[in-house]
Amino acid sequence: MKLRTIKILALSCCLCSSALLTGQGDIHLDRNESVGFLKKIYSSAGIWKYTNDPLREAISQLVWVSMKPPLDSTIMFLSGYDFKKINIPVSDFYVFETIRITLPHFPVDEATQDTVGAPHARLPYNENNPFLYTERMYMGDTLEAAVKSLIGYLEARDSTNLRVTSETGRGTNIWLNSRSGNLFRFWLPDGKGDSVTVWIGSPRKNTLSLRAEEGVQFRRQMWYDKSADARVNVTTATEESLRQVALRKIKPDYWKFRSDISFLLSQGVVSHWAKGGENNVVSVLDITSSLIYSNKETKVNSLTTVRTALGLQAAGKPMTLSKNLDVLEINSKIGHKAFGKFDLSGLFQFKTQFLPGYDYPNDSVKVSKFFNPATVIVGYGLEYKPEKNTIISFSPLSYRGTYVTDTATIDQTKFGIAADKKSKNEMGAYFTVSSKFVLFEKVNINSRLQLFSSFLSNPQNIDVDWETIASTRLNWFTDLRVNLHLIYDDDTRFPVLNEEGVPVVGPDGKEIKAPKLQFKELLGVSFVFRF
Repeated sequence: MKLRTIKILALSCCLCSSALLTGQGDIHLDRNESVGFLKKIYSSAGIWKYTNDPLREAISQLVWVSMKPPLDSTIMFLSGYDFKKINIPVSDFYVFETIRITLPHFPVDEATQDTVGAPHARLPYNENNPFLYTERMYMGDTLEAAVKSLIGYLEARDSTNLRVTSETGRGTNIWLNSRSGNLFRFWLPDGKGDSVTVWIGSPRKNTLSLRAEEGVQFRRQMWYDKSADARVNVTTATEESLRQVALRKIKPDYWKFRSDISFLLSQGVVSHWAKGGENNVVSVLDITSSLIYSNKETKVNSLTTVRTALGLQAAGKPMTLSKNLDVLEINSKIGHKAFGKFDLSGLFQFKTQFLPGYDYPNDSVKVSKFFNPATVIVGYGLEYKPEKNTIISFSPLSYRGTYVTDTATIDQTKFGIAADKKSKNEMGAYFTVSSKFVLFEKVNINSRLQLFSSFLSNPQNIDVDWETIASTRLNWFTDLRVNLHLIYDDDTRFPVLNEEGVPVVGPDGKEIKAPKLQFKELLGVSFVFRF
């Protein structure tokens, strides 16, 4: 044990002698010195615990590769080598037949008095042949096949990591090899705050491909030269002092305006129809305008939407005019970025109608008119936007007020207001879900669900207001549109009717009223204009 310890220490001193002599902390070796040092380490088998240690084998491979030409030079030489000159004609080999034997001529080496090349085929016909003799016919074909197989293996195994960067320094890594085929998304900035997506990949060996994202189109700016008879006065710098140019930042556009106008029309004509029916004409004008504000620097955004919809229908003989849709609605919200996909949001909603409404077919009893009733909702809470076309808003502390100012002509009790009051004030929680999506690749769905629960009166009775508009485009200005509207309000009461359609009277002599599910549906062809 002591002898082995001394041997290892002596060898270590020998290996590190060059560093000790220089007296420097950094060791600098050239190629030949490094090869000699590693060969000495590899050949000193006494210092290795195992002769097949992975480090020892790796050092051996590194020394062997370093002493040989580069792999690309070797592949280039072998790929261009003419292996056909190694092949030997059949006549130069031994040919055994039943009657005669053909032997090739072998020259005699005078120094050894022996037949050179026997019993192998001699290659005197080609001085460039690298072999003294060949073992069999067509050995060049087999040698060429083996070389190409190894070259293909090395090329398939070899890879190069290429990094593609933009002018901002951001980039992506791409492996160039024969088994890639993967595409990487790369944002290419235009230097003006915008960017376009390109896909970068390596479809095959030593190939780099660039492809624009689907739907992205490029348009070159066209310049046209025009000439006119005009004189240009030119002054030199010595005659006029140079003016200082002040650069100003371009003011971003924070506001956007959108508007959608649709006109729905449907008609039905009945003449001498045995099963009965009435002529009818239905028309609906629906206008929705939105004002959008977005400031990424202050993280503030707002959306104000105004919707006005008025629908009239005429039916019967003679035709009587009545309304089937009357909406004046203002929705406004302002939000500030909170965290992730959540915003702190405050909202305001106002709903009423334009024209008087009657208890049809009795057109003498007025049940509504402008601002009678009117609903106001104010709330504050969180807004969650999981995707571009879906918004979920929850206001745990909200106010809802229902107003009927003209109680002389409008029965306010139909809208949950006490008989001696003109308004009803409620505190509760307000929840909305708005979404837009495409169904069956052609049908556009625009849906909004509103829920309200009052803390002060029966919080378990949730008021529901759900409106859905489904449309499919027929041409650039015409849609087939279906409007579905469902309302359930526990405070809005309707008379309870018996089987004969007569209102049921309670023990106190008053009509019994109860909440009911309100439903409205409109179907027709709409002429749509968007700007």
